Amino acid sequence: MGKKSKYQNLENEDDNNKTIKANYHFPQMVKMVFPEYGQTINRKKYKNIIWFQLLILIVMFSGVLIFSQGFLLTRRALENDNKCNLIKQGNLWNQKFNNITNSIQIEYNQSNVEETCWYPRRYKKAVILIIDALRFDFMNWEDDPKKIDPYYSNKLTVIHKLLTKQPNNSLQFLFKSDPPTTTMQRLKGLHTGTLPTFIDAGKNFAAESITEDNLIKKIVDNGKKIKFMGDDTWMGLFGDYLDEKSIPCDSLNVWDLYSVDNKIKENLFPSLRQKEKDWDVLVAHFLGVDHCGHRYNPSNEHMDSKLNEMNSVIENVIEEIDDDTLLVIFGDHGMSTEGDHGGESLDELNAGLFLYNKKGFFDENYNKKYFEEFLKELKPIEIETENEAFRTIPQIDYASTLALLLGLPIPFQNIGTIIPELFWYPSPYGNNEKIEANILQNIMEALRINTFQIQNFVDTYYESNKKTRDLYNERYEILEKRLNMFIENHKEGKFDDDIEELKSIILEYISYNRQTLHSFRQVWATFNVPLFTFGFIILILAIICEIIYISSEHNVVEFNLTHHFWFPVGCGSIFTLLIDYGIFDKVVKSLFNVVITFEPYQMILGGFSFGACVGYIISYIIKSNGRKSIINHLKSVIYDNTFELFPLILIFGHGFLMNSDSYIIYEDSITQYVLQSFGIYLIYRAFLQQLPQVRNKMITYSVIFMVLIRISSYYDLCRVEKTGKCKTTFKTSIPNYFLFFVSLAFFPYILKKIMKENFHNASKYIIKYLIPCGLILAAIYWGIDTLEELNGISKNLEFLINMKFNVARYGYTIIPILSLGVWAFFPITFDSKVEPSKNMSKNILNFYGIKNHLGSSYLLFLAIIIMSIIQVSKPISSLNIVLCFCSFMCVMEIFALEKECQELMNSAETLWNSKPREEKKILLEKSSEELLNEVSKKGGSSNPNSNAVIENADPNKYIYTFKTKNGSYMRISHKEMLDISYKNISSSFNVPLSYVTLTSFLTLHIFFRTSHQATLQSIDWSLAFIGQKELNFVKAGFNLILNILSGPIIGCFFVPLLVFWKQETTNNNEKPMVKSISKAFIKYSLAYSVSQVFSIISAGNHKRHLMLWSVFAPRYMIGGITLCFIPLLCLVATFIIIIMVRGVNKHLKKIEEVNNKLSINK
Repeated sequence: MGKKSKYQNLENEDDNNKTIKANYHFPQMVKMVFPEYGQTINRKKYKNIIWFQLLILIVMFSGVLIFSQGFLLTRRALENDNKCNLIKQGNLWNQKFNNITNSIQIEYNQSNVEETCWYPRRYKKAVILIIDALRFDFMNWEDDPKKIDPYYSNKLTVIHKLLTKQPNNSLQFLFKSDPPTTTMQRLKGLHTGTLPTFIDAGKNFAAESITEDNLIKKIVDNGKKIKFMGDDTWMGLFGDYLDEKSIPCDSLNVWDLYSVDNKIKENLFPSLRQKEKDWDVLVAHFLGVDHCGHRYNPSNEHMDSKLNEMNSVIENVIEEIDDDTLLVIFGDHGMSTEGDHGGESLDELNAGLFLYNKKGFFDENYNKKYFEEFLKELKPIEIETENEAFRTIPQIDYASTLALLLGLPIPFQNIGTIIPELFWYPSPYGNNEKIEANILQNIMEALRINTFQIQNFVDTYYESNKKTRDLYNERYEILEKRLNMFIENHKEGKFDDDIEELKSIILEYISYNRQTLHSFRQVWATFNVPLFTFGFIILILAIICEIIYISSEHNVVEFNLTHHFWFPVGCGSIFTLLIDYGIFDKVVKSLFNVVITFEPYQMILGGFSFGACVGYIISYIIKSNGRKSIINHLKSVIYDNTFELFPLILIFGHGFLMNSDSYIIYEDSITQYVLQSFGIYLIYRAFLQQLPQVRNKMITYSVIFMVLIRISSYYDLCRVEKTGKCKTTFKTSIPNYFLFFVSLAFFPYILKKIMKENFHNASKYIIKYLIPCGLILAAIYWGIDTLEELNGISKNLEFLINMKFNVARYGYTIIPILSLGVWAFFPITFDSKVEPSKNMSKNILNFYGIKNHLGSSYLLFLAIIIMSIIQVSKPISSLNIVLCFCSFMCVMEIFALEKECQELMNSAETLWNSKPREEKKILLEKSSEELLNEVSKKGGSSNPNSNAVIENADPNKYIYTFKTKNGSYMRISHKEMLDISYKNISSSFNVPLSYVTLTSFLTLHIFFRTSHQATLQSIDWSLAFIGQKELNFVKAGFNLILNILSGPIIGCFFVPLLVFWKQETTNNNEKPMVKSISKAFIKYSLAYSVSQVFSIISAGNHKRHLMLWSVFAPRYMIGGITLCFIPLLCLVATFIIIIMVRGVNKHLKKIEEVNNKLSINK
């Protein structure tokens, strides 16, 4: 038996009289001889890949963790508790602070003043309605027709009606939240009166109980009863203070718009109608509006329905409350135009706040003009909100305001200021004739308590920092001195003629509070610079280790355990001890005058990683063979002209440009342009190939690659920073679903076409049955989801919703597991048959598809993974995944063609060099003109531009003219090229850096073109609930990982295909194959990790940049996560390869046993 040729069409008889029809393509590789591969496979060779990748994983994880510990802001939480006895309730002249009274005291009638705590309460009860993600423009009435959105504008008509008809009873504010805008963090900030830190955003799905002093604790500790219903995040934060009557509801099922709100309504109104109320504070946290935004977006008819529902709830609540009850309605954060939150765009920060009381907030005789003038003078003091068009209140003011209004102590760590409008009523202790004087006295009494509480916190917080504490005390004493002078000048308690002086003092107190708040924003934005510097030094060392490994001739197969394993491990252990004994700290302090401290886990991970990297680098420096391996390899690369400058420029250029916020904002578009440039580079490489057939195919694949990238780039998810310059094209629609459906039908077809010569055994069943089943389930699921989102499901078809759930719950689990199981137990994509020989004299064993059996088997595994990713990706994301998969296939085919051509040229040059000098001289001296003349005389055709010249009509005498590596010429006959083709067994497994770099950029491209951006708000949390009605963190995490990290998963699992594809593997070349697998993984890790490491360094360098938390920090988070996942995925891929090799080995052994038995019987 022979095999198909790679050249022009011809028919020829080989020694066995087998007809060969020679077309240029890779052969089916039908063999008579039993394949050598797999009979003596040694899987120990793969273990060294595991050890090395594990080392890289530990180092990367340690670097990211330590950097994060120093970079992500943390706040020192104090567990001090404010008690009632700290401040004695009284008027401005009789207030006691820490049992210290004013030197001037006056008598006052206390019979009409209720004794509560710190400050006489204004309200006996409070009803707090939190409408999650209630953006300010959802609440505010809009008169401008151009700004009205038909789905969310002017829906809360009851609020507009109350503000218009009962202005004394109603107040509305723009309620400015602090980023990041996640519910857990907002609730924590609201009720402690302090600032959040960025690291808390990661705890949004696992809220930890608050140990700090907080408003809920104050309510319970002072004998009041609180009743809660709604978002179960409250139970995680305040579960210690909420009793068994609380009604928590699942907060993370964003697919459910109604269950939580309906459950709240079922319990809210009966609680309000109780004659003997079992609550003093009633909290209801609605989730429907937030879930509607996540599920759809704000401009959707579902939002219209939810806001109308909330409007009805508010109307009914107002009817039920009495004069002594304060109604508070607010959103914990806003909502982006896409319906998400978590970042710091204005839409996400701007929530709404509405307060109502039937008794009224203002005295009927109050001077409205004087009130407006006061607010006008107040605005410049509000340094963080002075430019807002609406009266803006920071959410941090909520705790102090509500505490005093309910007669409670303010939480200890509060740094917010009371809202003056809510204290614009006469003091119960006031003796002035002018109502404005009594109002200002009331504000001053409350504000003085508020400022004393803030100063008390400052004294405690800076207890060990005498300089800062004294600075605050000095400023506070100036305030108190001026107020005491005012008190002393008005011993009677009357100041009708001097109210402007008190107003000026009030403004100074508020200014002091705001300056303190601003200062703490700066303090809590203090980074542990030495720690995070140590973190990114570890990451840089990891990059250097990868560069050294790639640059050396050493490989993991010939792994020197002493120098490449035990020495780095020993260095890591020694360095850990140096940190533990404080030696490292002393060295750093003496050299850089910097103090660095470590937690125990930081010491172990960081010390080991730093020492191991240094040890690995030193092992190449101190050992002569290590130095020589790098020098010799670099010499050979430069000498053979295989040094790849283009990918290096892209890798490090991409990394260095992470220093620019604009580059990060437009990274998705830049990635597209880089890939298009790579397409041109591939065309350039095609023109370097000397075989026209190879060149033409490479150009064709390159053009297809560029077209696929361009098509997938049409779909874009716009960042907030690109508003007005970008249009989001990820939208749910029937046409988009149709494109998705077509792509699903195309996916198994393209797989079958690619694997047509290996469509045997496992591949036949998986591609023909299992993968189509999985894709059909995805089509059903997302089809129903599309109809549901477009409101296309009538009541008669509501059973489809349950069907969708069951499809995801069972089908999404069974099909991928079954497919992986079939592949793992039988990863065979070639066939073996006992067939009669040509002359029918005997039976022989033939193998079909053995040439590419490893590559096709591994591609089958990758196809199963892609099917699983498609199932948890929305339609347009899945369409782009299929397009990017086809792009990967183009890259794979281009590389296989280029490698095949290079191997043939190397074999041809070897043959040419083996010829006698005289023969070569004769061939070269015979000019092309002579050959052309001979051809024309014999009636042959000629082409002077062709590298093949027809010598006569016999095709076996075609002559090819090629260039050698040194630039000279050689001439090889067609028959010799056929012989080379038959005998050539591909043995070059090396993957050039350019192809791995291209894979890394394709990885990024998939991330951006599957509805993701390097922002928190771009995460589609709804995908976590695919196949589950109640949140399961394991399943939810798995769904989100498959979706968000689809790019790294596909890219990392694709890398071994560049090694395997269309490579016939034997025992003799198994060692270079394993070496190439390891190097390909490290090259990919390097190509992908450089930009991620630089994004981390940029975040550290721009720690005071205006765009830090909106641009640099989210980009570093994505980079840090993928840095840890890449080596982990490489480890998984290595285990997959071992499973595949083991399966092939077992199968071949069984065939060999059967073959031997047949031979014995004969």
